[in-house]
Amino acid sequence: MAPPPADPAPPPVEDPAQATYREGYAALVAGDFTTARAKLATAAETAVDPELRGAARELARLADELGARQARLVFGAAALHDDGAEDPADGRTSFVATTTLASLYAGVVLIDITNNGDSVRAGAALILGSTAAGFLGSFYGSRGRSITGGMAEGYSNGLLIGTANGLLLASPLGADTSEAFQMSVLVGMAVGAGGGMLYGDTVRPTRGQMSFVGTLATLGIASAGLGLVVANPDVSADTVLYTMTAGLDLGAAAGLVMGKDLTWSSARARLVWLGALLGGVAGFGGSLLIGGDDGGSDFGRAAAGITLAGTWGGFALATHLTRDMRTDRRYRQQPMVQLAPMGVPHGAGLGVAGAW
Repeated sequence: MAPPPADPAPPPVEDPAQATYREGYAALVAGDFTTARAKLATAAETAVDPELRGAARELARLADELGARQARLVFGAAALHDDGAEDPADGRTSFVATTTLASLYAGVVLIDITNNGDSVRAGAALILGSTAAGFLGSFYGSRGRSITGGMAEGYSNGLLIGTANGLLLASPLGADTSEAFQMSVLVGMAVGAGGGMLYGDTVRPTRGQMSFVGTLATLGIASAGLGLVVANPDVSADTVLYTMTAGLDLGAAAGLVMGKDLTWSSARARLVWLGALLGGVAGFGGSLLIGGDDGGSDFGRAAAGITLAGTWGGFALATHLTRDMRTDRRYRQQPMVQLAPMGVPHGAGLGVAGAW
């Protein structure tokens, strides 16, 4: 007599942490490392199955490591590696835009020099002609050429610093007519832009480094002008202008030296500049709130001192608050990871290959 058939084995009970594990796995594959780590860590703590618990713990560790290194997941064997190199034409648009604006101003200068201010048609023709020449010349002249973002930033900063030099030095150097004043500005603009482009082409700085130069130039001119008001407000106008010019140029030079190996991104550098500006505004506004309607030389010196302190304080605070921002892509390690799904007992796993 045959023995009675054995009762079928009960179906395996799914581990309660399996659903959480699947959610964490899906988040990891999607590149959401923060969510993946949280879900997988929960699964590792609550899983009954030791194999599932171990798999969840290791995947949570992987998600935490990938998130800390700001890794990107790339699926497929033919993924391209991004080595962090700059686009050689990244700054072309900025270069064209800056040149076009400078050419527009050159048209205004031509109107003043040629004394065509009374002729609307002649003035319009000069402005339109100079602007068109600047745009077309820069657009077609830069086609196919390497103009990185750092070069374009150096060109723009050099143009602005040169313009400021022309404005500040025009009167001390004897400009007594509008034509002479305008020519001083135009020459300073051309020299500064040319020097900035030459530096950018030779040194190949990043946008962040050149933006830092502009920030220190701004701090330099502010420190020179406001410091002079605090120390000795009763000086001649020419002395003030020479002092501010020296502060501007020394600040720019300090930015070139100190920022040569700076790893800041363009975003961080601009935020730091904005922080310095807002600090100065806050200092000036605070001095007005404190002093009210009580004017006088003592109040002016105090206001200048508070404004200067606010400017440097804003610079320092912004530098501190942005310390965790990502570095410029040139200095950023580009981790590349390839994942391949693989089966493991009681769950799914990932095969990892790459460098991070």
